[in-house]
Amino acid sequence: MADRIILADYVRPDRRYAIDVDTGLYTRDQSSAYKLSRKGASGFGSEKRLLINGRRRVALVSAYVRDDRWIVRIDGATFVFPDPDKSVLLKRRGLFTWLFQVEDARGKVLEGAYRHIGLGDWPDHGDIFQFIQRSTSSKASTVGFCKVWHRVQSGLSITDPEFISSLTSIP
Repeated sequence: MADRIILADYVRPDRRYAIDVDTGLYTRDQSSAYKLSRKGASGFGSEKRLLINGRRRVALVSAYVRDDRWIVRIDGATFVFPDPDKSVLLKRRGLFTWLFQVEDARGKVLEGAYRHIGLGDWPDHGDIFQFIQRSTSSKASTVGFCKVWHRVQSGLSITDPEFISSLTSIP
């Protein structure tokens, strides 16, 4: 049987994705019941219209925890963090157009473009790429996001003062 995980939609609390971690194939599910809890989710996903290698398509962009690693998937490409040789870069190219790049020690591994209109008060203005850039910006950030999502998977509170204190002590 396929190894599947659940991802919460980055912006819409009523939407979830089930993704096969081996193939990257996913299904989308929508239910008002999801608004009540993210329990069981391993991270975030968001369907985005991407332009990669001159081809436009809708693809799932996701960031999730798996075996104490932070996994970023963009249109079938998988990147594991923390990795000091990898980085995710964003650059605004126009009013609503953003460029993204994933780089490693050899240079660009993946690059493309997408459109995004900010959503005001939502963290990272509702842009999952900005969330990914922030969550992979340092080892401490990546380890912290892994800890948070392990608690979410278990249904434990992420607002517990002891837990929050443990996040501030990550080297």
